[in-house]
Amino acid sequence: MEALQENRNQNIGSIPLQRYNGISYIHTELNKIILMLVTQLLKNILLKMKKKKKRTIWVRKWINSRETLGASNRLLAEMREEDVNGYKNHLRMIPQIFDELLSKIGSVIQKQNTIPAKVKLEITLRYLAVGYSLYTLSSLYRVGKSTISKFIPEVCNAISIALKDYMRVSKTPL
Repeated sequence: MEALQENRNQNIGSIPLQRYNGISYIHTELNKIILMLVTQLLKNILLKMKKKKKRTIWVRKWINSRETLGASNRLLAEMREEDVNGYKNHLRMIPQIFDELLSKIGSVIQKQNTIPAKVKLEITLRYLAVGYSLYTLSSLYRVGKSTISKFIPEVCNAISIALKDYMRVSKTPL
């Protein structure tokens, strides 16, 4: 009977337990397998972190022609020189006032390697003047719709801060 009990202690199912320095063979092998799996998992995580996809900037070809064919450098430049009333109608201000406003907020709205502050202000003023859709503004000024939707609130905020001494806000609710 003792031999049968000892035989059961030495076997789990059909796998014999071999003792080596007091640690079961299966236990040791399982630990090795777990260690290999964890090591491989950590290597995969580290590789993914190293290979983190760099953000690619994709711009449509027609948008890249902003400097030569956009409304800011073509239409508004011509209107500024030849048709001040047309310029005023387009942006709802004369060129001198536009330049003054740009000097007050230009450094606030300009970011590195992005749309020039002048173009941002022109687009925002045109949006406020006539309420054009982002698609129309995008086509006219050759700036992406999502880009416009991000900077219009920033420019409006900069204008309100710069001109707070010139604006009076009613304290009574409408």
